[in-house]
Amino acid sequence: MWPLLVEVADVDVEDRLELAAVARHWTYPHTQQGRPPLTRQVRELVLRLARENPSLGYQRIVGELRGLGISVSATSVRSILAAAHFPPAPQRGGLSWRQFLRQQADGILACDLVAKPSAIWYPRARANL
Repeated sequence: MWPLLVEVADVDVEDRLELAAVARHWTYPHTQQGRPPLTRQVRELVLRLARENPSLGYQRIVGELRGLGISVSATSVRSILAAAHFPPAPQRGGLSWRQFLRQQADGILACDLVAKPSAIWYPRARANL
């Protein structure tokens, strides 16, 4: 009984060694495919452009970066902005109605207080009714 167990264990070890050798021979090196990741400086520059120019969309940010000699795709810019929780360009820089009213409150109140009510009588317009 013992020689049979030793023989089975030896076959199992030989099979594992042979499979490992075949795997080493036919395994290709693991290389990263696709576009290389963007550097931290490029990510910060994209976020800075989006923050300072809220009306710039993905394509315009790509154009600005291309003018600086940096090659970035619009999809990469969109991914960077989405990861930083930046909304799309039309929604990025606008004020809410409440914020707008708070900013313009002084001007609105001044206009209402300066307005002079007046009553003008137009007899011709009244006669045509």
